[in-house]
Amino acid sequence: QRGFIGDGTSGDANQTFPPPKRASGRIEKRRNVKKEKVLIDRVVVRSFCRKRKIQNIVEFLSFVLSRKGKNFFNFLGESRIHAQKPKGKLLLHGSKNLSEKLEPITSSGGKNKNRNKPLVYATSNPNFAIFLAVINVQKGGRASVVVEGKRTRLAVDLGFVNGRSTFGGGFLHVVDGRGFKNGDNDEYTSSSPVGVLFAFKVKPSDLTELIVIKTE
Repeated sequence: QRGFIGDGTSGDANQTFPPPKRASGRIEKRRNVKKEKVLIDRVVVRSFCRKRKIQNIVEFLSFVLSRKGKNFFNFLGESRIHAQKPKGKLLLHGSKNLSEKLEPITSSGGKNKNRNKPLVYATSNPNFAIFLAVINVQKGGRASVVVEGKRTRLAVDLGFVNGRSTFGGGFLHVVDGRGFKNGDNDEYTSSSPVGVLFAFKVKPSDLTELIVIKTE
């Protein structure tokens, strides 16, 4: 996740039989492991939003990042959905791919002063994170995010629009912010791998800020 992204170089069976009695413990264990996966269904998020009268995904993420965010983790527990509870401030990471652990990577951002250092990037800005989750930057295309106070400016260039870069679905990861360092442009970085508390799918229509096309 970066504020400035450069070139995209960066069997079914006919019959079923009950399992042997001995194997039932192993099967149950597998089911429990599955429940502990970080991905949660958007239906769960929508259900929580209806109960709390939350209007959209950006508002939901702002709620989760606030002091009231623990209520969502309690809701997951009541729904029998496992999610490790945070011990510090929460942060967001947007990506095209789902991860259970975020590994440090070298950024391709042209204006990134840390571009030669492998880092995990995160933000506390919902639109920033969603934008980076739903863009697929290919060679020749560029995208950028500038945070100015309460305003988030999202942009792509003509190379993005006229080339092979696309918008599509992605994943929003929520992580514990302990160990992250606060930087410029509402970005946080960590030099160590970071476990994901939970994640869910996002789409371009979840953004509440307009995307500007840069012509220069």
